[in-house]
Amino acid sequence: MAKEGGKYQALVKLHQIEKNDDEKDDMISMEKAREANQEAIAGSKLTERVRSQAFACLLRQEVADCDRPENSSGAISFRLASDASAIREIASS
Repeated sequence: MAKEGGKYQALVKLHQIEKNDDEKDDMISMEKAREANQEAIAGSKLTERVRSQAFACLLRQEVADCDRPENSSGAISFRLASDASAIREIASS
């Protein structure tokens, strides 16, 4: 077949090494994607929990608190969304 130490044999070895490196890179990329996905799921669950607890606290407030401008429905919705988004950003860092 090919001469021992010939150019063709060296080329085949280089090709095999490159192929192995590509396979390792693919495996590492898949692992990183899996980790990122798990972090995103954990961040979403944390965000959902914070929103639920904040809303539950809101429901325990006096009805008169809703008459104050800082506790209008729009302000409360904004606060629930922005606080949860801030926590999601912290969790994803």
